[in-house]
Amino acid sequence: MGRILVSQTAPTAHLNLQRKHSQYYLVLAHLIGVDKEYTKFFEKEGRGGAYIVCDNSAYEKGTPAPPEELIEKARLIHAKEIITPDYFTQGVETEEATKVFLSVLRQGTRPGTHCSNKEFKLLAPAQGKTFEEWMHCFLTFYQDPWIDYIGLSFLIIQDCFQSFIPNGDVMQTRIFCTNLLSYLGLTKKPIHLLGLGNPLELKYQRKHNFVFRVDSSAAYDCGSQGFKFDKELGYNRKIRKLDFGSSLEKLVEYNMKMVNDYTGVN
Repeated sequence: MGRILVSQTAPTAHLNLQRKHSQYYLVLAHLIGVDKEYTKFFEKEGRGGAYIVCDNSAYEKGTPAPPEELIEKARLIHAKEIITPDYFTQGVETEEATKVFLSVLRQGTRPGTHCSNKEFKLLAPAQGKTFEEWMHCFLTFYQDPWIDYIGLSFLIIQDCFQSFIPNGDVMQTRIFCTNLLSYLGLTKKPIHLLGLGNPLELKYQRKHNFVFRVDSSAAYDCGSQGFKFDKELGYNRKIRKLDFGSSLEKLVEYNMKMVNDYTGVN
């Protein structure tokens, strides 16, 4: 059984915990250049050689950062990878946005944005409202030589796989999804798990060598509300966007350690 790399997202005031309990960083584009402390932290980490994935912030802001802005912000923090633009539940729009982004990346629309495919690795999130739409998007990215990794969103998978797992939760549906990809032989491109419901899912995903990475704010989100992860049961959290408020730091750190246990890192 393998291990899964994890980035444990936390608010700016708790980036020390993110550094301590993560194997790479997923950094939110909309905060770069806006939150000075956040930007300074990741610019320094990136300059020091840390592996940084620059997220397009579509989940947080509703729409992704424009291609030129996303590339510029990735360069500012010395990111080695970019999450390509995506639109929640919109497979066709996501495929089109990715085409536009790749065009900008290859050709540039203004000075300083052009780069080769070797400057950044690219992670494309598969989107859709139905299984058929999601699979079309997935296969489009799977067959594109410019796309290095594919992201499986915890919320999208739950919705698109309901016909297979009626009333299935995030963990059940995404485990079914990766089992299906394995059965179909669609395992040549590594899979990144975008977000978590129950972190216990990671123990089951570790059997797939092509599932190599996850990002999540679950440890912070639950810990800041006073919820402690159970070693055998995990915690079936209520999904919400990260609150950049106060936290119970010791409990957050305990949860982060538990996530690392689930991934096989500890």
